[in-house]
Amino acid sequence: MTDKIIQAVCKMQRVTYNDAISRCRKKSLLFTRMTIAYFLRQYTSLSLTQIGCLLHRNHSTVFHYLATYEAEFLF
Repeated sequence: MTDKIIQAVCKMQRVTYNDAISRCRKKSLLFTRMTIAYFLRQYTSLSLTQIGCLLHRNHSTVFHYLATYEAEFLF
């Protein structure tokens, strides 16, 4: 399930998984990571730490991604 979510978001954003987990801080890649984190949190039972491992980030970064995504992109 997690692979399908990650692949779908990467395909929608037209980036590769390697780009999505890279250290690059480009806005488009940040949005991709936030979207992946949001959908993984909503549709799986993964913890913040587990999501962070998939994105090569720590749990506090994932928490920040979720808070930012919900505040800026959800109504």
